[in-house]
Amino acid sequence: MSLFSMTAAVALNRFGLGARPGEIAAVRPDPRGWLHAQLRPETALPAPMAALPATVDDLGAFRKWTAELARSARARGMDPATMRSAPADRRQATTIGSMAGAAAGDDNNIGDDVASAAASMRAQASGMSRIGADGLSVEGSFKQVFGPRHARALKARFDVAVATERPFFERLVHFWSNHFVVSGAKPGAIAMPPSFERDAIRPHVTGRFVDMLLASTKHPAMLFYLDNLLSIGPTSALAQNPALRRRPAQQDFAIPRSIGLNENLAREILELQTLGARGGYDQADVTSLARIITGWTIARPPRVSYARL
Repeated sequence: MSLFSMTAAVALNRFGLGARPGEIAAVRPDPRGWLHAQLRPETALPAPMAALPATVDDLGAFRKWTAELARSARARGMDPATMRSAPADRRQATTIGSMAGAAAGDDNNIGDDVASAAASMRAQASGMSRIGADGLSVEGSFKQVFGPRHARALKARFDVAVATERPFFERLVHFWSNHFVVSGAKPGAIAMPPSFERDAIRPHVTGRFVDMLLASTKHPAMLFYLDNLLSIGPTSALAQNPALRRRPAQQDFAIPRSIGLNENLAREILELQTLGARGGYDQADVTSLARIITGWTIARPPRVSYARL
């Protein structure tokens, strides 16, 4: 293989997704130019990606699923917020309880469904096997509802990678999706990775890092995954007046006795997404950032302002 062909092969394999038949010869005259040409902003989503549900649809599907779980539990005489006797571990217990307590809202937001999501987690932790309206376990119900959605998203990602004429761009999409990762191991977060990559990552791959950082931080998948919707400023009206935390009609869900800042997302931003573990920040910086982003959420109690942190 000539030096020019070797350079083309490096461009295709190291920066792209591998050489297809005939591509080495096509790229050989100008490998660097071939790469640079792919760094133009994306003007339209690839057809398989455009056909996927939007973020709002992912949220709607998750809302519908959790609401159905809550209805099914109540129909069986169970309290969705307390239907497990012991969680799998203490950290899960804290997360579940916090989700249930932080949930609040009306029919136009998903606050009560966060509590329902907590209920589903409780059911799984206790090994409850029959809760769904169709007789499925919580886990089985989730797989039935969201399994096909994930399968379609995975196929779309694969189809784009195979057919794309911009493999360098697609490799960057994969890289940044891995950098701003959301776990599929948590209800809420698991329902939205497909729209997270499409709506928070792809539009900013060739743009500014700060824009991608903001888009990923504010996306519902990230807010669910790192619990920022549970973060409440200690001097806010919501923290100081428990009566505001939930309407009487929603009191069947337990309200946590202690609430405050949740630093998960702030720490992730500093430690993993930007400065790094030894980036020169300290605990005070983590707390300050947590105060700044408290209120970045997907729902809020209708009578409470987050203006005061």
